Amino acid sequence: MKIQLKPTAESGRIIELFSLIDITERRLNDFLLQKYTQEIESLFHLSQKMIQNLNADEIINSIPKHIVQALSNAEAASIWKYNKSEDDFEIVSWYGFEKGEAEDLRLPKSETLIGKIYTRKKGIICNDTFKEPLFKDEENNLPTKSTLGTPIFDGEEVLYIIFADNFYHTNVFNKEDLKILQSFANISGIALNNVKLYNKIKTSELKFRSIVDSVGESIFIHDMETGQIVDVNNKALETFGYTYEESLELTANEASSNVYPYTPEEAFNFIQKAKNEGPQLFEWHAKKKNGELFWTEINLRKIKIGNEDRIVAVVRDITERKRNEQQIYYQANLLDSANDAIIASSDKMIGKYLNNKITFWNKGAEKLFGWKKEEAIGKNIRDLISLEIMNSTFENLVQGLIKKGFWSGDTIQYDKKGNKKYIHLSVSAIKENGKIIGSIGVNHDITDKIIAEQAIKENEAKINSIMRGAPVGIGFARNRILEYVNNHLLKMLGYSRKEMIGKNSKMFYESFSEYDKIGELYNKLKNKVVTFSEARIAKKSGEIIDVIITLSPLEKNDLSKGLVFSVLDITEKKKAEIRRKELEVSYQDIFDNTSDAIYIQDSNGKFLDVNKGVVEMYGYPKETFIGNTPEFLSAEGKNDLE
Repeated sequence: MKIQLKPTAESGRIIELFSLIDITERRLNDFLLQKYTQEIESLFHLSQKMIQNLNADEIINSIPKHIVQALSNAEAASIWKYNKSEDDFEIVSWYGFEKGEAEDLRLPKSETLIGKIYTRKKGIICNDTFKEPLFKDEENNLPTKSTLGTPIFDGEEVLYIIFADNFYHTNVFNKEDLKILQSFANISGIALNNVKLYNKIKTSELKFRSIVDSVGESIFIHDMETGQIVDVNNKALETFGYTYEESLELTANEASSNVYPYTPEEAFNFIQKAKNEGPQLFEWHAKKKNGELFWTEINLRKIKIGNEDRIVAVVRDITERKRNEQQIYYQANLLDSANDAIIASSDKMIGKYLNNKITFWNKGAEKLFGWKKEEAIGKNIRDLISLEIMNSTFENLVQGLIKKGFWSGDTIQYDKKGNKKYIHLSVSAIKENGKIIGSIGVNHDITDKIIAEQAIKENEAKINSIMRGAPVGIGFARNRILEYVNNHLLKMLGYSRKEMIGKNSKMFYESFSEYDKIGELYNKLKNKVVTFSEARIAKKSGEIIDVIITLSPLEKNDLSKGLVFSVLDITEKKKAEIRRKELEVSYQDIFDNTSDAIYIQDSNGKFLDVNKGVVEMYGYPKETFIGNTPEFLSAEGKNDLE
């Protein structure tokens, strides 16, 4: 005979109790059949009570009593939990024992019946405990003679071990009893798992509700298909003035100004866009329960809560922002005629950057960037103007606005045609409750200045290159105090740059008279571009050298601006000149004082010079010879000088 129990549904849950209890002994009498039928029915009703219970401690404490009620041969029952740190089992709940028998009982895992059940993860029948070497209950003075044991599972993990005991008889339990106990263990596992899932869901819901209620902005959760409100947070109740129950019945008509485009039809359209196209961000003219109108910014997006697709609306009161924007418009109008480009924006933080929606664009901005006002308003400024920060980063700009409320610096920006502009940008943040809600930027065109500075730097680089490589000493002095000297001058005089810069040039001259002589050149520079003079200066070693000093003013009519000077070493040239003169004197002395007749002729035979010997020999004065040929000295036809 077979008894088939079908799954039973209660409170929306399908609980599979067990599938089949097969009574294989055909000779079982009607009394035994009736006994097991009653046990199964009792187990069924008890399991229903357990499944409905959502308290884990109550379920665990009720299990032993339910076992005794379900199994007619069970006089006591207990539930045990494995203690990993001690590697043993401790009793956590019991029923049917005398007072004091079961308290604080512990059983080792090793070489015990309970350890065998835990390790094998299978139930065991022991109908004569005195013949079972693994049965250790006698050590705890328990009078058990027959016992059933089986694990309670959570998936593959053993949560507990349950036992049904008979104190007085052996051979009272059979396989059907074990199946009933195992079915009860399965039900217990399901009940405990239900509690765990319930607590997890409850904790998740509480956490979700706590987060939602702690948000400083109104939150409405809508049915995605109908738009009906299904939940709200505390901030929404506070802002709109409705109770929670009233909020669930609230319509877009009641919560809006109903002046186009702030109508129920448009509200539903936004919900459908959030459903089909993605997140929607827009401004909305809302209405409170008391009829007060106020401005909001609404962020709609589709989310999944449990298994339900919902539309969540985060509603932010922007009344103060609107007032600030109006103030910005007023102030910006005062600046509309300014030459600088003045741009106002309504800003929102996205990640660590600002999303700048242009709200004001003056005529200076039109002139500088080429975009007309109507082309710029409402656009993201970063979509119109490419911005590069010079000597900094865009992140530093954003952090400056967040922390100090202000940032300024030089930037590179591009106009509508892609022309490169050098702009000095000054940005001031507009804040509401500590958050940036807008900014005003003043853009001053410094393109000409930057280009001029770059040209100056290029010229300076060229001049420095020339001065470094020049074969003469070059320097710059103001009021005769040295401010710059090139490497050649340092090498020429033997000083380091540190020893010369900032010093009066007086220290380098041979004498005060030499210093004063060069000083007189300053007077000669008036209305002149350059002047020069020889001078004698001293090296660091004390050696005196001859130089030519050339002076050229930085500005022709203002010597106080300083002058550029050059120093050319002519010491060797001077020495060569002296030597040449000395040789000329020596030669002339020999030429004039020798007694022999010496004369010098050009290629045509004309006398260029004659000495005293020639004058004495021929009796003509020296002047007679110069320019004549020898013919006038000889008789006709007897010129031996040819």
